[in-house]
Parts: sequence; structure tokens; C-alpha cells
Amino acid sequence: MTGKRMTPARRWVLIPAAIFGLLLMASFWEHASFVGVTLRTAPFLGFSLAFGSIGGVWAWMRRRVGLEARCPRCGYQRAPTGPHPPRCPECGFVWSDRNVIRGRPAQPLWIALSASGAMAVLLFFVLLSGVWDSSPLALALMRIEPTGALIVDVTAGEFGFDHREWRELLRRRLSQTQRERLATGLLDRRLRHAALGREASTWFRNQVLAKRLPAPIVQRYYRERFTLEIVPPAAVHAGQKATLTIRGHRAYHGGQPVSISTAFIFEAVYVDDQIVAADYKKGMMQYAGLLAHPRYEIHADWTAADAGVHSIRVVGWFVVGPNLRFEREVEWDPNHRPTLPATTEWAERIEAAAKVHVQP
Repeated sequence: MTGKRMTPARRWVLIPAAIFGLLLMASFWEHASFVGVTLRTAPFLGFSLAFGSIGGVWAWMRRRVGLEARCPRCGYQRAPTGPHPPRCPECGFVWSDRNVIRGRPAQPLWIALSASGAMAVLLFFVLLSGVWDSSPLALALMRIEPTGALIVDVTAGEFGFDHREWRELLRRRLSQTQRERLATGLLDRRLRHAALGREASTWFRNQVLAKRLPAPIVQRYYRERFTLEIVPPAAVHAGQKATLTIRGHRAYHGGQPVSISTAFIFEAVYVDDQIVAADYKKGMMQYAGLLAHPRYEIHADWTAADAGVHSIRVVGWFVVGPNLRFEREVEWDPNHRPTLPATTEWAERIEAAAKVHVQP
């Protein structure tokens, strides 16, 4: 039983459908826009198709033309009518009606090699121009990408969708809706990766300082830069002293000015809403980036009176600003608000919570 052969028309429909499917899969895999993936892979697709044309050029130039019988060794043309000598008069090859070849190559071997080689060199430079970030081809493709697709690429793309896209975005004039969409996407990306790249960090800070973003986005920009964490001991027993470890994790911002500082001012530790450790008088301060290192962690001692599950909260202030300088002892006002440096850019009271099971 023989199957049906695919018609040429169906083949031409299947090829673009397969390419479309691959591009769609790539956009899902890289969390990027379909348009962006298509424009970035266009040089490679063109190169692949053109690379196959090298074989087509070779086959076309070396196709056999004419139907005259020729010697398979040297190509000497045999007379159309007999009788024929048993050997080729040119090279002495023993020929017969069975081993002669019909026709001759359309072009000599050296011409076919030269044409195929020239096309291969040309395709190499075409591919290089598509891969090189600053090439005219890459820039031309980037210019036609919609702004919405660029925003998706720089906020959700996982595999290097950054530099060319940012250069193009900074060249364009964004609407307020696009600006807020870009800012929200960058904040979501920072939550996933705990970092922002150089271009994203510089753009975001400039927008914040220029007051071009709404207050909720600005609050997220500052508040989510630092995460507070309580690490209770492995085992806590009633009546025994336990040490609570307070750590902090700061999101990395590439390209941020060196002068920008982030600090954490410890306020108090609450167990079941009762203060067990406080620093209202001396005000323990630590630069936020150091709280991730064991040497600079904050420790608070606590003795559990009763067994059971207890709720623990640690409260403090997260401060951001250029060239933050604190006195050795941070002063507090009557409302338990620390006295902050004059260069403070943003400050907010933050806290972290945890449940601790105290054994008898």
C-alpha cells in the first residue's frame, strides 16, 4: 500500500506554517514578544534559506545540457552515428553504449566553484551584519518593531533582550501609559531576578527624579528594593534563651550612582505584640547591602515563657538617599521616628513576620 504524496502546493503552505510555529515556540520559551523574536531571527532565517541556495547555484551551473554521448572520463563527444571505436580517442577509456554519459555541464567546474564561493562569502557578511548589535541591518529591523513589543522584550525577555532594545526605547517618545507599563514590567522583573540591569536602573531612577511616574509605582520602586527576614533558631524551648537573626536582602541595581546609599535602622522586635528588644535610644543602623552577610546580621535575644506557637515581628526603617551619613547613635522623636539625614530621598517603616514553635 502506498501513501499519497504531498503536492507542491501543500509543501509551500507547510514551510511557512512550520516557521511560524517555531517562532511562536521561541517567543513563549524566551518570554518575549512574537514580533521581537521574528525580527531578531529574520537574519538567521534569511541566512538559512540563502545557504540552501548555494547548493542550488551549484546544481544549476553543473546541470547537464545536451543529449550527446560523451566519454565519462574526459567528456570527449562521441560521434552521433557509428561505428564507434572501442576506446576514447582522447584518453583511451573503454567506452560502450552503457557507460557513456549524456550531455555536458552547463558551466566549467572553476566557474561553479567561484560562484558558490562568492555567494558563501556574501552570506557570511549578511549573517555578521544581522548578529552585530550596531549593524545597519540590526538597527533597521529594530526601528520597525512596535513600542509595545520592545517593552515586552526588555521587561519579560529572559535571554539577553536588553541592549539594542533599550537604545531604541530611549530614542522614542513614550506616552504616559507606555511609561507606566514599562515601569511596572521592570518592577516585576526585579522581583523575579532581584536585580535590574544598567539601562533599566538608570531609566527608572531618572523617571522617579523627574516625577513622571505615579506614586504607587514610586513606592514599589523604593519599598521592593529591600526585603527583611527573620531567621529563628532550629529549636526553641520554653524558659531558655533563643537568638533571633535579622537579615536583609537588597535588590541589585546596575548603573546606579555610587553615591546612592541604602540603610536599615532597627526599631524593635515584637513577640505576640509585646516588645522584647528595642533600640529607641541608640538606634542600631546598618547599611542594607551588608545585612545579607552573616558578619553584619542583627541578633536579638528572647526567652520564651510558654510553649506553643508565637508570632514574631521585627520592625525598622528602610532609608534611601545619596551620601547617607548617620551619627553613631540615631536619635528618635516622641513618635518613635528616627532622625534622618538631610539627604534622605525616601524612608518608610517596614517589618517582617514569622511563626515560631516553642517546645516545652
